[in-house]
Amino acid sequence: WALEFQGRTEEAEIQRKKLYPDVSFGALEFANDIKRIFGGVDIFLKSSELIRWINAFWDNPTKLDMIETAPIKYAPWSDHKEYVPLFGDPRVPFWKRRTLKTLRWHTKFQKFGLILMSPMKIRMRGFRSFRIHLLPKLKNHIFSWGIKFSNRCSYEIIVGKEKK
Repeated sequence: WALEFQGRTEEAEIQRKKLYPDVSFGALEFANDIKRIFGGVDIFLKSSELIRWINAFWDNPTKLDMIETAPIKYAPWSDHKEYVPLFGDPRVPFWKRRTLKTLRWHTKFQKFGLILMSPMKIRMRGFRSFRIHLLPKLKNHIFSWGIKFSNRCSYEIIVGKEKK
C-alpha cells in the first residue's frame, strides 16, 4: 500500500512500507512491557494517559531514537518533491531551515541553527503598535520591556520566547 503520487511511487513510501512491520512489532512490545510491569492486574488507562506516555518519548528522544526513526519519511508539502524524516535526523544540516522546521526532533546544533536563522521578528500596526522580538526561537523568555501610552498605542522589545 505504498502511496502513489502523480503516477510514481516514491522511494520514501516504499521504505515506509518496509519499516511498518518493525514499527508494529515495537508497538506490540510496548504493550507487552506494560503488561509485564503490572503483572496479572487489570489496568485501565485513559487515552490521555497513553498520549502523555507517548509525548514523554517524543519530548525526550535519544540520539539512537533519532537515527532509528530517520528512515521513516513523509512529504510535508503538497508538491511531494521532497521527503523529510517523520521525527528528526541528526544528519540534516542546520542551514536546511525549511526541512528543520518540519521536524519534531532536533539536535542541539540544529536548534542553535534555527535560533540563528530567525534572529528577529518585527510587528507593526502603523505608528500605534510596534513590537521587536529578538531571538524568538529561544526556549526561554529572557526579558520584555515596553511602553504603553494608552490602550491603542504601545511599543515593546522582547528577548527570547514570547510570554503567552
